[in-house]
Amino acid sequence: MLRDGTIKKQLALLKEDIDLYACRLEYDLNLAKGYKNYSYMRKFLKLFFGRNCFRYVLYFRLDPFSRFVSFFFPPPYDSTAIWSNRDGVVGGGIFLMHAWGTVLNCEHIGKGCSFLQNTTFGNKLNKDGVYVRPWLGDNVDVGANVVVIGGVRIGNNVKIGAGSVVTKDVPDNCTVVGNPARIIYKDGQRVDISL
Repeated sequence: MLRDGTIKKQLALLKEDIDLYACRLEYDLNLAKGYKNYSYMRKFLKLFFGRNCFRYVLYFRLDPFSRFVSFFFPPPYDSTAIWSNRDGVVGGGIFLMHAWGTVLNCEHIGKGCSFLQNTTFGNKLNKDGVYVRPWLGDNVDVGANVVVIGGVRIGNNVKIGAGSVVTKDVPDNCTVVGNPARIIYKDGQRVDISL
């Protein structure tokens, strides 16, 4: 059972998730111009009934109660998100645009991270015989069909292009694309650096 402090923490993180969803989906949800003044309950209801993928974030945040809620409001059949990091840290402001085929098995996910469909973050057996998982900083945007495997460390403010395969660390403020992934932008400057 969750302690009171943990429930309060998860609810605070859920508020950050709601804010990010409302900001990014302002037009899709037909929010009025002054939507920032909406109560959290009003934004929550718009998201819960208007965006299927938001339910996965909600069910992750409220894990002990999610089975009860999902009995009445099941996750959408057309999308699946698997959170394998129950023991890991997940910051606020997580955004799943399309959760189809998304597996997030990370050691740490920072604040303000967004993921598109068919994304896989997976563990890998290292030389010591221990499974290691990816670590993500804050504000990481991940495109569709991305694969990140092993004890890879992704820095803050990183964009990972669609179809990329990342097996090595990525520094802060970079854009990476390709298989194997290469840095094409670093600190706003066009570069071509292999990882």
